[in-house]
Amino acid sequence: TEVAKLLRGSEATRRQDIARTHDNRGGDIGLNPERRHAGAVPAHITAAIDRALDASDFPRAVNLAQQALGAGHRHPLLFHLRAVSRKQNGQFETAMSDLTEALRLAPNSAGLLMDAADCANALGDHGRAIQLAGGAIARDPRQPIAWYLKGYAHQILAQFGPATTCLREAVRLDPGYADAYARLAHIAMGQSRLSEARGLAQQALLVDPRNAIALLALAAVDVAEDRPDAAQPRLATVLADPAAEPPVRAIAKTQLGDLWHAMGQTDEAFDAYRSAGEIWKSYYEPHVVKTETAMAQLGRLVDDLESMPPAR
Repeated sequence: TEVAKLLRGSEATRRQDIARTHDNRGGDIGLNPERRHAGAVPAHITAAIDRALDASDFPRAVNLAQQALGAGHRHPLLFHLRAVSRKQNGQFETAMSDLTEALRLAPNSAGLLMDAADCANALGDHGRAIQLAGGAIARDPRQPIAWYLKGYAHQILAQFGPATTCLREAVRLDPGYADAYARLAHIAMGQSRLSEARGLAQQALLVDPRNAIALLALAAVDVAEDRPDAAQPRLATVLADPAAEPPVRAIAKTQLGDLWHAMGQTDEAFDAYRSAGEIWKSYYEPHVVKTETAMAQLGRLVDDLESMPPAR
C-alpha cells in the first residue's frame, strides 16, 4: 500500500482530458442560455478554438483561450482549456484556480469536477478529491474517470472498501482501464491476496504492457513469493522507460533497494535508497507545493456546489 500512497493519480486522466475538454465545449461545460453572461466570448473566437480542437491542435486552442482571457472574456471553456494545459505541465495550483473560476460559471460540469478532483489528488487533498469526484458522479455516473479518481483518493486514505468499489465500477464502465486494474492489484497485494493481485496486474498489462503501476505491483508480488529474479527485470523496465515520471522512478528505486537488501547486497541497496531520496527531493521541492489560498477558494465553491441539485 505504500507504493499506492506515493504514486500520483493523475496519469490516467492526462491521456483523456484533452478529448474531454473537446467533447465538453457544447453541453457539459454549460453553454446553455442561463449560463450566458456579460463578457461572453465572441463567435469568431469560439469558432477558431473549435477549428483548432477539431484539428487536434491543442496548443493553438490554449493560446486562443489565453488571448481571450487576457482580453477580459470569461467563459468556462476558456478557463478549462488553460487549466488542462497547466495541469499537464504539473502546475496544479494555478490549474485549480482556473477550474474554480470555470466551475463558478458551469457548476454542473462533470468534466470540470473531474479535472478539479484530479488536481486535488495531486495537491494531496484527497478528502476534497472525493467530494469533487462524487459531484461528477452525481451529475454523470457513466464516467469511469470520476470513479477512478474517487477510488484512488479512498485508496490513499486507506479506505480500501470504498476504493475497491469505485475502482471496480471504473473497470466495469471501461474494461480497458489499465490503471484501475493496477490499483486494484495494489490493494489486493496490501491485503496479502497475492494470486488476485497478480491476476489484476496481469490484466492491466494486457491493456498496457508498460503500465508502471502494474509492473510495480507485480514486482511486489514476486518479492512476497520469494522470486527476486522475476522482480528485478520488472523494476528495470520501469526505470528504463523515459516516460516514467519521477514519483514512479522513485518507487521503483525504493523497491529495488528492498530487493537488494533482501538478497544481502547492502551496498547496492544503499545506492538505490539514496537515488530514490534524491529523486523525491528534486521532484517535490520545486513542483508539489500546496497552495492554501487556492484550496480554500475551492473549498468554499465545493460547499456551494453540494447545496445545488444535480443537473437533470
